[in-house]
Amino acid sequence: MHGNTTPIARVTPTGIELEDGSAEHIDVLICATGFNVSYRFSFTALRKGWSSAQRTLGRHWRRGSLPFHYPGWIPESVFLRWTQPR
Repeated sequence: MHGNTTPIARVTPTGIELEDGSAEHIDVLICATGFNVSYRFSFTALRKGWSSAQRTLGRHWRRGSLPFHYPGWIPESVFLRWTQPR
């Protein structure tokens, strides 16, 4: 999220086109009434590489069932956050 507040003119197959004529490539478009855009989520663990995250997850998942997601991809059914801080 880059913090721009230019209204969206239309959604394209690869992203969005803004009313000022610029286009943005996006992976996720969140549509929610009352969504608080001032809160920035921390996606550091989801970035490519996973070096420290892989070590941490490997330690927790060493014994037990398989995880429901793996480093490098997240299933569409996984919600990243249910609520936002007030």
